[in-house]
Amino acid sequence: MKKLILVSFTILLISSCIHIEKAPSRKNDDGYFSLSIEEKNRIKPPSENFNNDTLINNIQWINAENIRMHSKKKKSWVIIWASWCPHSVNLLETKYLHYADSLKNEISIVLIAQNINLDYQLNIFKKIHYKGPLYLINSIKYGTDEKTKVKSFLQELKINESQIIISTPINLLLDEEGEIIKIKYGESITNDFFK
Repeated sequence: MKKLILVSFTILLISSCIHIEKAPSRKNDDGYFSLSIEEKNRIKPPSENFNNDTLINNIQWINAENIRMHSKKKKSWVIIWASWCPHSVNLLETKYLHYADSLKNEISIVLIAQNINLDYQLNIFKKIHYKGPLYLINSIKYGTDEKTKVKSFLQELKINESQIIISTPINLLLDEEGEIIKIKYGESITNDFFK
């Protein structure tokens, strides 16, 4: 009986020291309906003057056609990410920081969030020294269900249905004509991706 009490006490003691944290997960709602009216007013409509060099506090909806127009200037590395996804955040904090300076003359980098968490997203941009705007996949056009929104956005970019995987992050390399030449899911980007 003493052994049973001792074992029970030991298990209780050990279990009280263990902290289990639930992994972040995709939500059905992208966060649009949780925004205040002031926050919704901060988000500008999609622009034909796609400028990736504006102030960090510029928050803008983006549609697939905006990316195609922008890419007509030079190659673009488009990163579709989610603030709730640790792999997305890690990609920005490691690979973006690693490649941003070395690529800036030949490839533009466009960061597009699939969910809306404005203050957190802008803080990540400050941390990685990203000076471009916060682009959000347009919830008004594509809807607020993240999976449906991302799928519709990728379909509009003319990605073959068989190549679409709803995962984050999504890395796209577009040529000077706005055509997708590479798709890479996940955070393991290497120099070969840009060749």
